[in-house]
Amino acid sequence: MNNEEIIEKVADFLAERGFRGVDGSPEISLGEYRFLYNPETGDYVYTYPGFVWDEMGEETKFSFGNISEEEIHELFEENKEDILPYIGMNEEEWYDLDIVFKLSDVMDNELDGIHGLTADDLIETFTK
Repeated sequence: MNNEEIIEKVADFLAERGFRGVDGSPEISLGEYRFLYNPETGDYVYTYPGFVWDEMGEETKFSFGNISEEEIHELFEENKEDILPYIGMNEEEWYDLDIVFKLSDVMDNELDGIHGLTADDLIETFTK
């Protein structure tokens, strides 16, 4: 299975469990924007784009963790001087965004979680 197929497999699996991303397509959200988020549970899954894994000659690996809206807001507050000019919004507009877009804006900050899982390991984790 190539990295594009791996991302598609994981994205479809997670979408069936309520995960969504910044694009209407779960595959594009995970494959290009690097993450999916489940607003009901706070769980997130992220990776590097498939081409990065291809260039390294490795199989796609995933990371996952849990982050609340409050924690996303805390990361924003700690980094808003860098985030707001980049996204071209003011603070009030940012707080009105959907939670998935908020997470996208703060993802460049180090997120705690479990890293380096294969697609099968990740799927097994969410089926337990």
